[in-house]
Amino acid sequence: MFLCVCLATASVSLPAAAVASDLSTDALGDSLVASLRAGDFPAALRYGTQKLGRQEAEPATTPLELATTLAYLSLARRNLGRLGEAESDARRVLGLMLETYGEDAPNVATALNNLASILKDRGDGLGAEAAFRASLELRARVLRADHPHLAQSWNNLGTLLLLQGDAASAEEMLRRARDATAARFGEDHD
Repeated sequence: MFLCVCLATASVSLPAAAVASDLSTDALGDSLVASLRAGDFPAALRYGTQKLGRQEAEPATTPLELATTLAYLSLARRNLGRLGEAESDARRVLGLMLETYGEDAPNVATALNNLASILKDRGDGLGAEAAFRASLELRARVLRADHPHLAQSWNNLGTLLLLQGDAASAEEMLRRARDATAARFGEDHD
């Protein structure tokens, strides 16, 4: 998770020849998730763009609803190699999460982690490292030491540091990720 979302539980059938403009906003969301699950990122982008346009025009749309659609759009764009747009979406998600939850919320850490992953893909190692570290620091403050998302943050930062040639720091982060995973799920967990 590049995006920490549960796509595996969504079960939606896409209309055979549905035109996005003919679908309700909820149906667009269902089609967006189903397209992501199916790996049909161009369709996900179409459905998500249409849904976001409707949400932005509707004053009753909550920041969390916008953030959810933007997070899905960011995922689709990232998988299509449209990293600049994915980064823009991820930055909007981060802003909306801060607006909704404040600075010390796990959702903010997830948004930081997702942004960091995109920055890493874009080749912005310094930006990615800063965002991964911010996500890690926040998760370390608000989550239990054996929480899987904290282990994910240690793993992501460790992997980046390894790619940047800082093997000693990477080893420490990856060890912490392994230890947290073992504490939560047992030594034999992969």
